[in-house]
Amino acid sequence: MTPEQYKKVKDVFLVACDKPMEQQAAFVVEVCDGDAAVQQEVETLLAEHNQGAKIIPQNPLSPMSKLLSQAGVEGPGDYDVDLDLGRSGISSRILADSDSGSGTGSSHDFVDPGRFTAGTVVAGRYRIIELLGRGGMGEVYRADDIKLGQTVALKFLPRLFSQDTKWMERFHNEVRIARQVSHPNVCRVFDIGEVDGEQFISMEYIDGENLASLLRRIGRIPQDKALQIARQLCAGLSAAHDKGVLHRDLKPANVMIDGRGQVRITDFGLAAPIDQIKAQQLRAGTPAYMSPEQLAGKNVTIRSDVYSLGLVLYEMFTGKPAFKADSLREYIRLHTEENPDPPSQVVFDLHPDVERVVLRCLEKDPRNRPSSVFAVAAALGGGNMLKEILASGDTPSPEAVAAAGEEVTGARPALALGLLAFALVTLIIVVLLSPRAFLMQLAVKDAQSNPSVLSVRARDTLRNLGYSQKMRDGDSGFGLNAQFYSWVQSRQFGPERWTLLTRPRAGLVYFWYRESPDLMVASRSSAFGEEYDPPLMRPGMTSVRLDPRGVLQRLHVVPDRVIGANADVQPAGESSATAATQSALEKVPVDWLPLLKAAEIDLTRFHPVPPGRFPPIYADTLAAWEGVFPEAPNELIRIEAAALQGKPVYFNILGAWKDMETSGQQAAIQSLGRTNLIVQTLVIIALLVAGSFLAWRNYQTGRGDRSGATRMAIAFFVFGFATWLFRAHHVPDLLMEFILFSGAMGDILFPVALIWIFYLALEPYVRRAWPETIISWSRLLSGKWTDSLVGRDTLIGATVGIASMIITQLEHLAPRWLNMSAPLPSYASAFTSLQSASNFSTLFAAGLSALYLGLILLLFLIIVRIVSRRKWVAGVAFILVFIAATARWTPDAYFSWAAQILIGSLFLFLVIRHGLVAIIACILCRMILWDFPITPDFNVWYANASIIAIASVLTLLGCSFYTSLGGKPLFSFRDLETR
Repeated sequence: MTPEQYKKVKDVFLVACDKPMEQQAAFVVEVCDGDAAVQQEVETLLAEHNQGAKIIPQNPLSPMSKLLSQAGVEGPGDYDVDLDLGRSGISSRILADSDSGSGTGSSHDFVDPGRFTAGTVVAGRYRIIELLGRGGMGEVYRADDIKLGQTVALKFLPRLFSQDTKWMERFHNEVRIARQVSHPNVCRVFDIGEVDGEQFISMEYIDGENLASLLRRIGRIPQDKALQIARQLCAGLSAAHDKGVLHRDLKPANVMIDGRGQVRITDFGLAAPIDQIKAQQLRAGTPAYMSPEQLAGKNVTIRSDVYSLGLVLYEMFTGKPAFKADSLREYIRLHTEENPDPPSQVVFDLHPDVERVVLRCLEKDPRNRPSSVFAVAAALGGGNMLKEILASGDTPSPEAVAAAGEEVTGARPALALGLLAFALVTLIIVVLLSPRAFLMQLAVKDAQSNPSVLSVRARDTLRNLGYSQKMRDGDSGFGLNAQFYSWVQSRQFGPERWTLLTRPRAGLVYFWYRESPDLMVASRSSAFGEEYDPPLMRPGMTSVRLDPRGVLQRLHVVPDRVIGANADVQPAGESSATAATQSALEKVPVDWLPLLKAAEIDLTRFHPVPPGRFPPIYADTLAAWEGVFPEAPNELIRIEAAALQGKPVYFNILGAWKDMETSGQQAAIQSLGRTNLIVQTLVIIALLVAGSFLAWRNYQTGRGDRSGATRMAIAFFVFGFATWLFRAHHVPDLLMEFILFSGAMGDILFPVALIWIFYLALEPYVRRAWPETIISWSRLLSGKWTDSLVGRDTLIGATVGIASMIITQLEHLAPRWLNMSAPLPSYASAFTSLQSASNFSTLFAAGLSALYLGLILLLFLIIVRIVSRRKWVAGVAFILVFIAATARWTPDAYFSWAAQILIGSLFLFLVIRHGLVAIIACILCRMILWDFPITPDFNVWYANASIIAIASVLTLLGCSFYTSLGGKPLFSFRDLETR
């Protein structure tokens, strides 16, 4: 038979394969036109081709559905059949198995020059050298790129299919998909060209042979070499998955191995983006290497490619295919119902880890297979895939990072037990020192009543002053006197400054209670309930301040009747002028004694003075007294009072701090230090600008982990919403509550958007520059809450967080123990701790802050690392900025500087050594123990808040300890026996 006749055999055969079986014989007779040799050869091929059919979905109206029905395919979907010559056993009749793309230099029984003879110049650029192979998807030639001086492979579609739009679309799809995947273990596709109406693909020429040919030639591959090939195969397939592409036709014939042992994955003709695979395309693939869900026409996922990978690995390690059948129906039965023989029964020296991972890949249920091919590589062992990816110049995917180090099964039992014991001991120390170290516990140590009892006392005070009407709404809470704090901070006292802040009478801490005849809808809907939010403007509103012992400090009442031009509420039937005249004429004497008695004012120590201040509301009678309290004989106290028609409407106790024009926000700035806040603000602004640019670029290039960023944003929203839900003052009115909720959304969604930007900007660069820091984090985001590595890093972070609290406590205690001037505690933290005494929302706020601060710290470290290209430079910058943002900038801040250097070093160690999960757990424990009032005395009124905080930390420790063991027993009796 001449070469021309062989070429005609191929063309006629391929077209006949696309026709219904009952029409094939007539078609062959008609096309062969009396050429008996060609007709006989085609009929022989048609009788054999079903043994290795490759299923490719086509138009639902294709008559091929009848053929597949006869072959035993059931269920929806229709198919084309594309011959895989290598698997059908007819390569000796035409050419070598070659539908993978770039062929080998194998010899053949005869020389078939193909459609192009050697020396032919194609498209004015490529000089044909030889025909490498021919398969159902085309012919592949070796050629020289005259323009670039390189050897390439050219793949041509079968001539009869050149005008078929369906086949042309598949041809173009192979180029589109393959060009998306750039990796050393993926055959590179350069371009698509055309010559004489026939289109071709130019691709990388691989001087080697495919895995199918190699396995037929030598049998199974030695285990060490097979492991090397397997890891490269996983890396290339992972690169496709990173782009959201499923190969769907992974098999030995599509794996090329060059002369250096380098692996290339070829033939992306059936590949498709995961989210673009249509229902009629679900069964694409080669039956011998298709997953059960592919054969059943169900949704295909990455785990479908993992199944095919498992089949390739099985054949590579054992030298035999996992399943062997003579028909499509039999392949479907084997893949869906039968399990292959364990590889160890075929090869006796196979490593147990290899057998375990191969059998996991071949699980019938996709959920039981490894979640990624990277996880397969990690489970195979024998190399660090993460380092290999980085060495290749690529950025590992989130899945690759999550799978990295899967050989690490968490902490050793002895280490986990030691960490837990150390954490419990340090937690006990923190609990014992907290009442002496922190402002809130010291300030309310004399309070004998809880907030509910103080609220009752406030209502009794109002009734005793003549305000007994029933109100519709009310609220209460603890507050800090910002003016008093600023005054104490401005004084150059020594250790006695803490004593001033913690005194109960005319001191820093007070309890406020307010009522309103109408619903109170706060303007700052995400904040704690506040004394003056909403403002005291509605007639009938009342506000009372008590010191921690329940003694009156301040009274503010908006009268029901406002006198003069500002009158808003008047008795029915009266004009403003009449009401003003009557009020002026009917001025009622005021009895100030009940008011002074409620404030426990000793009139023997106070004397009347002329009023010196106008009250914030209208009043017709003013009064003032000056004197001293017995506990502070050198401090002049002034009392201002006002009344309207004989009823007190205003009362306030003022000291030397009365002229300090300071708000709560200003006091918080002063307490943190203006330099600290400037550094923090500049860092945040710089990170926001840089992060926004990086996020935009990562989003455009597709490098950003959008899924992870979205999960983070959802977590922030949940924490923020829960914080608002427990913190806000809710009202029993649907419309008002919706207004409250709408206002809260701004405060909630801003950090959500911010964290989405930061994460999208940060995460790809972390994966590229420092992927070790987010291995456990990537597993956590992927849903592996009980992963042992996550548990280990959480346990370490929580332990360091608790230990760092001892450093913070000593920062406050050591100067006072040494009778030195101690820096004042933060106004903001003291305020939060007061509110946390009776508010559960702080727990969620701590989680929110831990996530945010952990990401900010890591983002800063990564940016400095990228800019400086030195780890040590990033570490030094981290410590310096941490100190500048947190340490006190006052002459008495020696202990503060030392404490922040230690804490910053611990944070840096956690980030570098154990990553994001550890630093978040550390910050979370710190914030819980910092923001909640901790005490060992469970009889105090804020004991419940202390129990919530301690129980939360213990729960975190217990869960992380159990998870870190990874199922390993604490004590091994076998170890005891060996000893």
